[in-house]
Amino acid sequence: MISCSTGVSKEATPSVEELLVEFQLFRSASESLEKAYGELKRQAQRVDHELAEANQRLRQGIEEREGILGALPLGVFRRSPAGLDGLNPEAGSMLDRVGNEELLDALVARDSAHVSIEDQEGKTLSLRVTSVAVGEDGDTLEFVDDQTEVEVMREELDRLARLSSLSELALGVAHEVRNPLNGVAGFAGMLKRCPDSPKAAHWAARIEEGAWRVDRIVTELLAFAKPKERVEPLLRDLPAWLMEARAELPDLEVQMETRAERCQLLGSPQALGKVFANLLRNAHEAGAHGVRFAAADLGNGRVRIEIQDDGDGIPDEMQERIFDPFVGSKDQGTGLGLAFCTRALEAMDGSIRSVPCKDGARFFVELGGQCGV
Repeated sequence: MISCSTGVSKEATPSVEELLVEFQLFRSASESLEKAYGELKRQAQRVDHELAEANQRLRQGIEEREGILGALPLGVFRRSPAGLDGLNPEAGSMLDRVGNEELLDALVARDSAHVSIEDQEGKTLSLRVTSVAVGEDGDTLEFVDDQTEVEVMREELDRLARLSSLSELALGVAHEVRNPLNGVAGFAGMLKRCPDSPKAAHWAARIEEGAWRVDRIVTELLAFAKPKERVEPLLRDLPAWLMEARAELPDLEVQMETRAERCQLLGSPQALGKVFANLLRNAHEAGAHGVRFAAADLGNGRVRIEIQDDGDGIPDEMQERIFDPFVGSKDQGTGLGLAFCTRALEAMDGSIRSVPCKDGARFFVELGGQCGV
């Protein structure tokens, strides 16, 4: 018979000393964790502060960059295989005026720093372009400067310089010619009154006629070379300014719209009448039977007078030079009439321009004044 015994093993119960040791270890670990958490929290706060400062600097940098780009008087574009992107307000304005695809094609096709392109209104723009490569994908920054107004001012300066030189030449020639011309005209007048030689009187009359024609040319030269000094302008109705010119050309029909009849122009009493006289005389000599006047109020005390005749008009090749001195389409003209109109109107803070048209000649005169209803 086999006998066995059973027994239950019990773990020894820890003593008080052992529990105190374990508690001290737990307390030490808790304090270490608390210190580590505090340090981690302080580091997190420092990182947050540094990130906030970095974000602030970044934000300021972006604002400064946008401010600089916004203040630049040129368009800044990024050109990539995906297309053309405007980076500042001036670039957006250019894209609105020209069109994205049109400007991109012009930039891609250009072979110099200058690009000529038409805007949506048909006006030719002169652009100066500087390219800077960025990145490795073939992207470029395109800095586009609109030089259109600069080119206009440069052309105007060149024109004024030419006018100044021509004025000095015309003034010298006029003074040199006038004195002997008066002598020729005087002797021709005396010879014409000679009763003993009818033939001599006939030829003297021809000489006198030619002399007075040359005198008229000299007078026009002087008027062009040395415009009248500024005087107190007068405000007159358009029909009053045209009165003398219409009296000299009674067979030329002058028509005026109602607004033009009531339009008042502010101009020099010596010069403005001559401006309209030149325009009417040119129309008459170009074979015109009638001239039509229309008026428009431009606001701010400015008006525009439209003058349209039914004559032969101005040849296309002369449109750009018609206001230059000594340029004209008439065999017997001096080419100074429209040049005088330009200088006289400029002295009155006005302007004149020619507008191509199919039938006859057409001019716009802008000047101070007001239009009636």
